[in-house]
Amino acid sequence: MVGLTWMLVRLLFALSLLIPMSLAAQAQAPRPEPQGSGDHPLVGRYEGSRIHAYQQVAFEEARVITGPVTKRNVLGDQNAVPASGRQTTIVYRVPGDRSSLEILRNFQQTLAGRGFEQLFECYRETCGDRIGSFLREALIAGRPLAMAMTASSDTGRYSALRLKRAEGDVLVSIYVQQVTNIIQTRVEVIEVRGMEADRIRVLGASELKSALDATGKVALYGIYFDVDKAEVKPDSKPQLDAIVAFLVANPGLNVVVSGHTDNQGAFDYNVGLSQRRAQAVARALASAGVAPARVTAFGAGMSSPVAPNETPEGQARNRRVEIVRR
Repeated sequence: MVGLTWMLVRLLFALSLLIPMSLAAQAQAPRPEPQGSGDHPLVGRYEGSRIHAYQQVAFEEARVITGPVTKRNVLGDQNAVPASGRQTTIVYRVPGDRSSLEILRNFQQTLAGRGFEQLFECYRETCGDRIGSFLREALIAGRPLAMAMTASSDTGRYSALRLKRAEGDVLVSIYVQQVTNIIQTRVEVIEVRGMEADRIRVLGASELKSALDATGKVALYGIYFDVDKAEVKPDSKPQLDAIVAFLVANPGLNVVVSGHTDNQGAFDYNVGLSQRRAQAVARALASAGVAPARVTAFGAGMSSPVAPNETPEGQARNRRVEIVRR
């Protein structure tokens, strides 16, 4: 009996040694990367890094910092460029046996080899204030994955780069900071592209009437033209049919069809293009049975934007046809 009791004591003692070792091993085990995450194919990751947080949205607008931030929360044309498109934000962590400078230089070297040009680089004072905290705040606070970046009294190194492509530029910002025994790297990629304007549904006759009663005009994004062309495309038919139905239901109403462009190209050319497009819509309505005297075509060109023309999203919103109560 004594021998059995002694064996039990020895077994419990051995287990008491194994449990802390097991817990320590679990604590040191790497955290699984977020489901669905991955490196951006144009950027990659620093060897040994692991993804700590990840977010990708199909269309977003952001300002990429390209100069010192000398005042808190102040970004303008002098230190940032607007960009809109697919946004990918990734926060990496790597053990702190490497330096933030080494990691940033590796990213810069790799991206330069892929055709990127550097727009701006800074560290501490060159970021705008004594330790670069204004830039860090503008880059991270209120932005994607802000909570994934630990606060640091000694702020990090920053670089902004751009790849020019025919299908749309790619802007990359990289921020690397040391926090105790780890290094955190925030990579944000904006692939510039226009928003998917064809997702805006066709406005029906009743919706056209409601908008005209409320504001006297309505912007339409369901009438399509090829670039620099004034022929109405066949997939515009649902919206044209809705306009015809509206005018038939309101026989005492006359309208102006107003064509609008973005600010790309010469002013006079855009006025002429918008006039030809408005006339094409008026002819399409006449072909569908609307009396020509009820429709006046007008080309406004770039003179009446509804959004800033500095981004592809704004340009897409400005390229439109409006129906205006006459």
